[in-house]
Amino acid sequence: MLESSGLKLKTRTDGLIKTVESPGESRTLVVTITKNPTSQPGTYEIDFIGKCSSILSCIPSDAESRTKFADFVLTAN
Repeated sequence: MLESSGLKLKTRTDGLIKTVESPGESRTLVVTITKNPTSQPGTYEIDFIGKCSSILSCIPSDAESRTKFADFVLTAN
């Protein structure tokens, strides 16, 4: 994730990973990942939110970063 955003971590817990906010109208992607319990014990939903403060597209794009993160999670087991 850090390789995708280029930003340092602001928060890292068992249920939340968030990068620091990018300055000004930056196109650098800011990422927030949350791990939320589901109704099934021991099963979690992982939400990936990517954004940037620029009106132009983020670099890298949210879709590209989301795909890389999903691939990372799927191959981590």
